[in-house]
Amino acid sequence: MPFLKEGKLWGFAVLASGDNEKITLNWEVKDYLTAVSEQVGTYMQHHEAAQVVAENAQFAAFNRMSAFVLHDLKNVLAQVDLILANAQQHKHNPEFIEDTFETLEHTRQEWKKCSSS
Repeated sequence: MPFLKEGKLWGFAVLASGDNEKITLNWEVKDYLTAVSEQVGTYMQHHEAAQVVAENAQFAAFNRMSAFVLHDLKNVLAQVDLILANAQQHKHNPEFIEDTFETLEHTRQEWKKCSSS
């Protein structure tokens, strides 16, 4: 029994009768098998399409999560870059050093919060 997809052979099923049964292939049986073939083919095509949609949804979710993590990493990097850019000029300033430690502690707390979610 062939399964067609867009007019081309997509798959097939082999049917067999029981040991003591004999089926005559008349027009009614052929029409029935054609209808069954179309239904099974349609079901399989819908199943494949649903799998593609589910896979695309997973990719979209992964992309959103990746963008979120990347955004957080860029924020951390920007904070570290700012500290380093000002470190040479202000390395002897106690307020700068205190501010640096506060910034690093805040960054660490934010990162812990994000990584535990």
